[in-house]
Amino acid sequence: MELIDEVNAEWARHLLDDASRNGIECEAIQVNGSALGETLQNQVVPGRDLTGLWEAAAALGRFIFHNRQRLRETREAWISSLTL
Repeated sequence: MELIDEVNAEWARHLLDDASRNGIECEAIQVNGSALGETLQNQVVPGRDLTGLWEAAAALGRFIFHNRQRLRETREAWISSLTL
């Protein structure tokens, strides 16, 4: 997934960290520059099974959906701190 700018990339890193702290297995996903995708280690595995990546992406999506209000409030506060 392409991210628009560095602020969005930083927020994506925050989401991945927050999800990991809350028990979501998303080690197969990372921010690579301005894109959200699979980790480099995961890309070089011969004959890799994409099931783990799909499951991680689905778990991350569910986490974001179920925590959307808290994440929205956190993002608003975070953006306000950047513009001060």
